[in-house]
Amino acid sequence: MIIGESRSELLSWLNSAFGLEYKKVEQCGTGAAYCQIMDSVYGGVPMAKVKFGALISDYDARNNMKILQALFNRHKITRQIDTERLIRCRLQDNLELLQWLKRHWMENKDANIAYDAPARRRGGTASGQGERAGSGTSRRTTLTPSSANSASQSSTLPHSGGVDSRVSSAEMARDLQEKTQQWKLVQEELVEYRVMTESLEAERNFYFNKLRDIEELLKLIQEQYARDDVTAENVRLLSVLDVMAEIQEILYSTEKGFEIQDTADAESF
Repeated sequence: MIIGESRSELLSWLNSAFGLEYKKVEQCGTGAAYCQIMDSVYGGVPMAKVKFGALISDYDARNNMKILQALFNRHKITRQIDTERLIRCRLQDNLELLQWLKRHWMENKDANIAYDAPARRRGGTASGQGERAGSGTSRRTTLTPSSANSASQSSTLPHSGGVDSRVSSAEMARDLQEKTQQWKLVQEELVEYRVMTESLEAERNFYFNKLRDIEELLKLIQEQYARDDVTAENVRLLSVLDVMAEIQEILYSTEKGFEIQDTADAESF
């Protein structure tokens, strides 16, 4: 990515590469475009669960961001997703992330692997690794006069069970196509469950750490209370409200990705 790249250049790249019609960088605040950029680089994103559209709810936007953060975690990308700031569609926050993702895309996307962005948004499967442009080029066979005559003669001869063979082949092909589609759907579901699991584990760890901090606070108060010095006197002077204030400070503290929207920002949005 070129430093100082304009918003119009970023939008032009985004719309051209992924078949979108975004008018403003702020529209990326739904998180959908970010998920698709990652899908084009690594594949395996449960695009059926990614909600597109300019009027999606905050709930859907947060889910999109959870999918994005889980993808970052899976691919060892240390950048944190500031969900609350991004889904408010703030220009600066979304511009910085879009610039970073474009640079990541340019450094890691295999240009030889085809990617059909509209098909992926419709729930289609991503191109497999090793699928290269031009791999489907057909071959032509030149028939000599003798081979043409042989082919003509053989076509006039009766073939026992020819119709049954064609019907059987068609049924097998149809069955194979159905099984392949089922397998792809199972793979998509596995990826979806993996993303959900990673997101739930992150939330579980967040709240478990709060409980551990509260436990350590209470243990410290008990230890200091039992001492025979000035510290013990200070602890004995603590009121219930003082202890509650300490606990509330732990409960309401936030980490990146878990920020609580403040009233002033909500009103300005």
